[in-house]
Amino acid sequence: MQNCVGEVLLLGIFAVTAYRDWKEQMICVYVPLAAGIAGLVLHLMLPTQKLTDLLLGAGIGAVLLLAAWVSREEIGYGDGAMLMASGIFLGFWRNVELFLTALMLIVPAALFGLIVKHRRKDYRMPFLPFLFAAYVFQLGWFHGYSWRAGPWGWIWHPVL
Repeated sequence: MQNCVGEVLLLGIFAVTAYRDWKEQMICVYVPLAAGIAGLVLHLMLPTQKLTDLLLGAGIGAVLLLAAWVSREEIGYGDGAMLMASGIFLGFWRNVELFLTALMLIVPAALFGLIVKHRRKDYRMPFLPFLFAAYVFQLGWFHGYSWRAGPWGWIWHPVL
């Protein structure tokens, strides 16, 4: 029950923040803060993971926040804040997988922007839409779904 509630809640939060990051290249600081508080409350009500695992998961976002501060916000603070919030929901290893999957998704998009669209190196690409896509992929992976080609293109169905 807690996993389902947490997954749906985190999916909605990612959807809203990803859309805002895509359109405005910024997110409200209260959204990841509220998400983190909701994740902690949910964990306190229905614990499914160790608290240390959740805090280590949030530590990934904290490291990204530190990188944002060191780089003078070349990496957005909102990206680190959302990774902190997702770490509270997902724990350490699932948050690491989420972050690495998002990086694998953004690299081809950035290369496409540089080579085909002739974007400059200083072009700012929003990261949260890729984090959202990585989370959707992760949800499908952990629930036994797989993307397989059917006669009408890509079909999402349970793995048999």
